[in-house]
Order: sequence, then C-alpha cells, then structure tokens
Amino acid sequence: MSSSFSVKASIFNIRESSPKERDRFLVDTNVWYYLLFPQELIPPDGIGGYQLHFYPEFLAKAKKCGATLYFSSISLVELFRLVESTSYRFYVYKNGLDTENFSRKDFRYSAENGWQGVLDNYDAIYSNIKDWANHLPRNEHDDLAYLNNLHDNLTKGYLELGDQIMIKAMKKSKFISQIITDDGDFATCKDIEVYTANNSVIKANKKS
Repeated sequence: MSSSFSVKASIFNIRESSPKERDRFLVDTNVWYYLLFPQELIPPDGIGGYQLHFYPEFLAKAKKCGATLYFSSISLVELFRLVESTSYRFYVYKNGLDTENFSRKDFRYSAENGWQGVLDNYDAIYSNIKDWANHLPRNEHDDLAYLNNLHDNLTKGYLELGDQIMIKAMKKSKFISQIITDDGDFATCKDIEVYTANNSVIKANKKS
C-alpha cells in the first residue's frame, strides 16, 4: 500500500474482533469467494491462506451470534466474473496449457464442461449466499444520477465504480455502515466501518 494511502474508515481487525447480534454487515465480493468457492478448484497462484481461514471464520461467528449479513447485486456480477476467471486459470493449470494459445473464449466454448462448470459453480454459490444473507436493495434512479456524474465521483477516491455504488447503497439504506472485505480501497471511505484481515490496511490504520 502506498505512502499516500489515507485511512478514513474505522478499521477492525477480524482476527481480534467479535461480531455482535446488533451488527449489520455488507459482505464484499471477495469474502463470498473465500467462503464459498471450492478450494480444490483454486490454482496454485490463487489466494493466500489467511483469506481462506479468517474470513470464513468471522462469517461463521457472525451468523452464529445472529448478526445480519447482506449481499449486493453488484457483488453478484463481480462474483460471476471471478468464478469464471478462477475456473479458467485452474483448467489451464490442470491441463498444462498456455494462456496465449488457449483463451478464456476457448475455455467457454471448447473446454469439456468449461462453461457448464462455471454456471454450476456460480449457481451453487448464489444459492448459498441467499441462505447466508439478505439482499441490499439499490435504486436504479440513484445509480443513474451517480453515473451521470461519473467523472467527478471517481476522482473523489480510490474505489472502483462497482465499489462506489455499493457504498452509496449502504449509506442510502441508513442502517448499514459495516462492510467485511479484503479490499484495502474501502479504507479510504469515511463514515463506514471496515472489518478486514488485510495486514496492509491494519498497519496503515495504526500509522494514521
């Protein structure tokens, strides 16, 4: 994380935090992925061990204590791309292929069980998400107004477009200010609580 990174959110280390029944968490895309994507289908260059351990552990604690979890439709779109990307990379690794000669489109259309495998994995993950969490509603008119001022909004911080729309939906709800995420960019948002195991964010917060 760069030296110019400015922490504005309230940061909570999930290794040391205990969720409470009154908590209302929006769960970010990456956390659903760590919890629900089949670990045996993750290639060796995939995610780190801490992500597969601490986030599922914290979500399990949140569910057990009665905290309320939410998912965003934006996350579902991002998650589908992530499922496809991981499935493609695993297929390339497993079959000793070269990404320059075997593209993602090749995987979709010619790989045995390629596209169908992606759909099956995503359907199973989405079904589990609905068991774990409630949908965070968004107003399409609000989204349109935001997009009409896209340039100004994107120059206000480090968040990508989808993440900014999720934050906007959180604040619009007036009852969700907490997010569980490994994405350090959320730490640049004021007036929210970020629950994370990302050491870069935790260290930056201690210096701020």
